[in-house]
Amino acid sequence: VRLATGHSRVFARLIAVTDHRQLWSDRYDEGTDDPFDILDRLAPRMVMSVRRRVASDDAARVAGRKLDELSLEELLAAAGVSFFTPTKAGWRGGGEMAEQALELAPDNFMALAMAAAGFGLVEALYGYRAPAEATMELAFRRANEALRLNNGSDMLYATHAGLLLYGRGRHREAAA
Repeated sequence: VRLATGHSRVFARLIAVTDHRQLWSDRYDEGTDDPFDILDRLAPRMVMSVRRRVASDDAARVAGRKLDELSLEELLAAAGVSFFTPTKAGWRGGGEMAEQALELAPDNFMALAMAAAGFGLVEALYGYRAPAEATMELAFRRANEALRLNNGSDMLYATHAGLLLYGRGRHREAAA
């Protein structure tokens, strides 16, 4: 971190513990003197960048393998990368991998959240139409069960808000 009057620059690197190679790095420039403001603004951006990089590396390791050969962790990593692909096929694929993960671990909150997002939000986000009611019911069941298991996931809250907004038109609840 370098601070100057009215400006700050943060360099961040992610290093592999096993072989000390650099996995990711980035530089962030912010116009502020307040170090707490810098942390508040940069931490979410850095976390998302690292998430994407780690998920991408995990998915690359399992590329080409059949879904039924993958472990729970591998399925979730591959599903996560699918959600970083902003297409209908990408999100639907993420939902299908999450459903496969639920066969291995029916109480995995992240698999439940990803399944809800993959099927419940794909039509609204990429098909520009309302999803079928049966699809929304399943998506809400998945999301509500995930919330019961873990109420601290930002991805889960974003999914639930999207379902409330696009699936039910409940704007105030979605915003909350």
